[in-house]
Formats: sequence, C-alpha cells, structure tokens
Amino acid sequence: MAPTAARMALAAALALAIWVAWVVEPQPQRLATPAWLVLDLVVGLGAVLLLPWRRVRPLPVALTICALCVMSIAAMGPATVAALSVFARRRWRDTAVVAVAYAAGTTAFSAIHDVPDLLVDAAINVAGTLVLVALGWAVGVRRAAASGADVGDGRLARWLTSFTAREAWGLAWRMLVSAAFGLLVFFTMAGEGDSRGFTAGHLWLALDPIVGATGLLLLAFRRRWPLPITIATALLTAVSATAVGPSSLVAISLATRRRWREIAVAAVVLFASGATFNLVHRSPDNTLVSDLVVNAITLAFLVALGLFIGARRELVANLRERAETAEREQELRVAQARTNERARIAREMHDVLAHRISLVAMHAGALAYREDLPPEQVRTTAGLLQTASHQALTELREVLGVLRDTDSPAPGAPEPPQPTLRDLDDLVADARAGGQQIEVSTTGTDLTGLPELVSRNAFRIVQEGLTNARKHAPGAVVRLGLAGRPGTELTITLRNERGGDGPAAPGSGLGLVGLRERATLSGGTLSAGPDRSGAFVVRAVLPWPPPAKENA
Repeated sequence: MAPTAARMALAAALALAIWVAWVVEPQPQRLATPAWLVLDLVVGLGAVLLLPWRRVRPLPVALTICALCVMSIAAMGPATVAALSVFARRRWRDTAVVAVAYAAGTTAFSAIHDVPDLLVDAAINVAGTLVLVALGWAVGVRRAAASGADVGDGRLARWLTSFTAREAWGLAWRMLVSAAFGLLVFFTMAGEGDSRGFTAGHLWLALDPIVGATGLLLLAFRRRWPLPITIATALLTAVSATAVGPSSLVAISLATRRRWREIAVAAVVLFASGATFNLVHRSPDNTLVSDLVVNAITLAFLVALGLFIGARRELVANLRERAETAEREQELRVAQARTNERARIAREMHDVLAHRISLVAMHAGALAYREDLPPEQVRTTAGLLQTASHQALTELREVLGVLRDTDSPAPGAPEPPQPTLRDLDDLVADARAGGQQIEVSTTGTDLTGLPELVSRNAFRIVQEGLTNARKHAPGAVVRLGLAGRPGTELTITLRNERGGDGPAAPGSGLGLVGLRERATLSGGTLSAGPDRSGAFVVRAVLPWPPPAKENA
C-alpha cells in the first residue's frame, strides 16, 4: 500500500505543478476561464484516484487517464505515472498503444486551446513520450532482475541490469538537467523567431526536440564509449538546439577523464558543430565572428569545468583510499598487539605449567621407586599429586580457551618467572621513587591466597594502569584500590584526575588492548574511561576462586 500511496502523491504533485505552470502562462489560452481552470484541476486530481487500479487493469486505466488529458492539463501528472507502469511491463503492443494515446491526448489539448506553435508543442510531446518509454522499460528490466526473473540474454538487458541504484539515480538527474538546459536553449531560439528554421510555423520546430531526445538517449552510454558518444552528440548540435543540453554534459564528462588527446578531438568536433549550427540557423542580428567567439568561450568553460570535476574526484578518491588504508593499518596494529600479548602470556604459562608438571613427575617417581614408604606418606604424596594436577589442568583450560597456536616459537630465551601481587609493594615503591604520587588501599584484603595466574594478570593490570597515568596525567595523584576475598571476585580500581603538572607522553593506544586480554584470560572484565567527575578510571574485575582443599 505504501508504494501506491507514494505514486499517488507523486502524480498529484505533478498535476499541481503542470496546472500552475499552465495558469501562469503569459500567452492567452482558449477556455482559460476561472471555472474551466477549477474544473481542469478537479479532473486531474480525480484521475489520481484511478491509479490504485493500475496493477489490476493497467492498460484500461492508462488509456482512460490519457483520454482525460484531452480536457485537463492537470491529468498529465497521473497519466505520466500510469504510462510508466504500462511501459515497465515491457509489452510492445501495450507500450505502443499507450505511447500513442499519451502523445495524442496532450497534443489534442494544445490544439483545443489554440496553443501557439502547435508543431513545437507536438514535437515536445512526442520527445517526452519517447523518453518515458525508455525510462519505463529500464525500470521494468531492473525490477525483473531484482526479483530474480529472466530478463533475457540481450546486450540491452545486461546493460540495464548492470546499473546500481545510485548509478541509475545519477543518470536520471543528469538526463533531467540536460533536457532542461536543452529546452531552455530551444525556447530561447524559438522565442527570438528570427533565426533560420526557428520562425513561427517552420517544420524544424517540430523536429528539433526529437533530435534532442535522441541525444538524451545517447547520454546513457557516455561512460561506456566516452569519445564516440561525445562526437555523436556534438554532431547533433550542428542542427538541433535541444541537443546542446546532452552534448554539453557529455563534453564535461569526457573532460573529467583528463586525457588531452580525447579532449582535443572532441573540442574540434564541438567547435565545428557549433559553427555549422550558426551557419544553418543564421540570425540576422548576430555576426558569424561573434557567434564563433561565444562558441569558443562556451567550449573552454565546459572543458575547464570537466577538468575541475575530474581533479576533485581524484582528490576525494585519494583521501578515501588514505582513510581506508589508515583504518586497515590500525586494525592490523590492534590485531598484532593482541597476538603479541597472547604469545607473551603463553610463554608465562609455560613456566607455570612446567612447574606444576615437574612436581607431579617428581612425586609420581617417588611413589614408583620408593616401595618402603609408609602408608601415611603415600596418602600425603597422592594428595599433593591431586592438588598439583588440578591446578595445572585449571590453568591450562583457562589459556586454551583464548590462545591460538603460532606457526613458530617466539624468538629468544625463556622469560624468567613473572611477578605477582606479592611484588606489589616493590612496584609501588619504584613508581614513587620515580616521582609518581600513589595512594594504595587494600581494605584489609589478604592477597597471598590469590591463584598465581590471577595474581600475575592483576599485577600486569596495575602496572599498565600506573604506566598510563604517568604518560597521560603526569603529576596527578593515582588512587589504587584492591578489594575482594576468596570465592568471590578481586576488584582492581585505578583512578586519576585528568591532566597534571608535566607534559603528557605520546601513547600507542594499544595498552588497553593487552589489559583486556589479561582480564579475559582470567575470566574477568575490564572497563576504562572517564567518570562523571572527569577523572579517568580503570576498573578490572577478576574471579577469585576458593582455595583448593588438600587431602589428608
């Protein structure tokens, strides 16, 4: 229902626009009385109400509305929408019938109202009908391709389905601008009435818009064959004023390519065509020299405009490519930092697992070779084996959930055992010795019972948080808080005011990536950002499992 309402609104808007243009026409029209004008508008808006039936009976509805165009200029709005619906069905017989009815109805209205230059009006109606037919068929092919229907194997069908929605809209507005500019030139020539071929009643007044419509159709192929289409439209301007619109746009499009050989060839043809037009449609008020000067200035303007547009497009494309490249590089840096952090954590886990497994191997070897051990010592050793194995499996399960295997081992010798929260006092003392102001609050929390993996990750989080504070807020007081107990969670909070007394050091923007990886490996979460007071807060929540029970 929404598409039907939109088309009805479009038809009503077209009807009102055409009716207003007719009312404000300065030339007197027959039957242009107030009562007739009101009746004209009522008939046109009434025809809009027939549009919902165009899908059920497309041909009768279109013919009925076209017939109303004989008595109502406003009916051209709904007639245009109904005709496009029939043309989009791509049936030659229906297309021919509706095209004839549309052109005949609009031309008959002009004849009834004694419109001056009826031949001109008829030619414009025929040219507009041809454009509507081409547009309707293009829309039909696009709809069929979008719905998955067979559109045929012809070149025209493949070409029409190759357009994206943006490209189709771009072609549509360019055709409208070209048609408007061409008609402006045509009516200017016809209004003067002193140029050869543009005098009242001359047959060429009816043929000129048709030639211009041909140029509009060629406009769609300007990017596929830029130079041939430019030459073809330029040759049309040798005899047609309406073709000046599409020819100018095609010339600008060719100049955007910034290929001087093509521009030189096209410029020669354009200038020669303009000179031919001045000779064929010679005006007694203008000299040939003045016309040639105007042609040269116009041609130079078109080429300069095309070169400017081409340079701007290239600049925008380069800037877009640079932005995309920078974004990809940033993603690669983040991914590399994540990979490096995981590899480093894996090396740390090597030390822990080696320690656990070595204990298991040592006690198992003692049980295998010492047959003289008393039962009490055997039970104690078995309990130690169970505890060490359980801790090793727990830490291994945590790591395997997030780490990925690497193709080659990390270079260098194995790292020494990593620090934990038991080394927190040394870390704080070193930071204070470097001039950093730190306030530590543990709220009576005993950190000695933390699992080694959680303790190491917590230490790294505190270390990186203090480093970030020194970089980005030198001189600011850092408040470090640790709270929690076994069986719940360990909460780490680092808070510092923004700014400070000293200059801030540049950062890579990757420190928080490693911190989040640390928190994830421990099964926790990490958040970082300003709070309501403007201070920067890093808050990590890590699980603190209950202590393992040792067997007696």
